Amino acid sequence: MNLAPYRVFAILVLALGIALPALAQDQRKAEVSAGYQLLVFNGEDIDETFGRGWYADVSGNIGPIFAVVVQVGGSYKSLEETETFAGVTSSVTASLKLHQFLGGVRVGPRRTAVSPYAEFLVGGVNGSADVEGSVVGGGQTFFSTSESESSTQFALQFGGGVTVWLSKGIGIRGSVGYLRIVAEEDGVNIIRAAGGISFGF
Repeated sequence: MNLAPYRVFAILVLALGIALPALAQDQRKAEVSAGYQLLVFNGEDIDETFGRGWYADVSGNIGPIFAVVVQVGGSYKSLEETETFAGVTSSVTASLKLHQFLGGVRVGPRRTAVSPYAEFLVGGVNGSADVEGSVVGGGQTFFSTSESESSTQFALQFGGGVTVWLSKGIGIRGSVGYLRIVAEEDGVNIIRAAGGISFGF
């Protein structure tokens, strides 16, 4: 009887049995994470996906479960529309930017190699739009305009994720959340997905 496969399996189990508790015993007092974020707007008046984005957050761990979090991020989208009728061309371009500044509480185990968490954040979201339009025909410009608008609204974010720690100091994170922008008239609902690298200290 060939015992080699069983020996290899036993060695792997022993190695994991040593490595995972070792990671679990390491306590990180703070974490820094940065990476990519995707925002999907879901509402009656707006249905857009912001595919270009980034995020960064810093958390200070309070014991093995709770942490205080500060998160910032930015998402961007460009829109362009052109129509031609009877030799006259009208075009509109828009550059949209969204930046969030949030802080709150994160709850989850901090001493495990695989660390799931849930979080609740509040703060502000700044949205800005730069719009340019023109009407051109026969080599002449009949009309052109350029406008910029910006506003900041209160926002709430609920979500969760998981960090897989490859070592005490480096991990890989994935998260999904719901971001609600509270406007004066109608609010905006956003689904947020993010992934990045985490550093523990």
